[in-house]
Amino acid sequence: MVYTSEGVKLQKHHLCFLRHFQLNSPDLFDMYSAGIVLLQIAIPTLRSQAALKNFNLEMRTYGYDLNKWRDSTRMKSNFQILDSDSGRGWDLASKLISKRSSERRRRLSAASALRHPYFLLGGDQAAAVLSKFSFSTK
Repeated sequence: MVYTSEGVKLQKHHLCFLRHFQLNSPDLFDMYSAGIVLLQIAIPTLRSQAALKNFNLEMRTYGYDLNKWRDSTRMKSNFQILDSDSGRGWDLASKLISKRSSERRRRLSAASALRHPYFLLGGDQAAAVLSKFSFSTK
């Protein structure tokens, strides 16, 4: 029998679920979604369904390497917000979007993302960055 640290007995199906969860890291899938949202906030041209569909197709083509996508995409995008402050936003987005099985670059977990330098801006810096965001849907 296997027990949790609280003394709860785990059944075989619980163990299978936990092992499946560990192997597949669904939390990393959620971080991919967070990366998409970050990109859509910073790059208005990614907000339409057609643009997002095209983006996902291109990302598969480039092995989920955001830098390769940026160098090759025909999409007219302004990366100014992500490039500001020494490119911290771009670095974070790249690490959230990266392929989760990549050995040289693993997708960030939620905890790691929150420790990323992008979130370590001072109050004045954060206000300056946020003032550049465009929240229109067009």
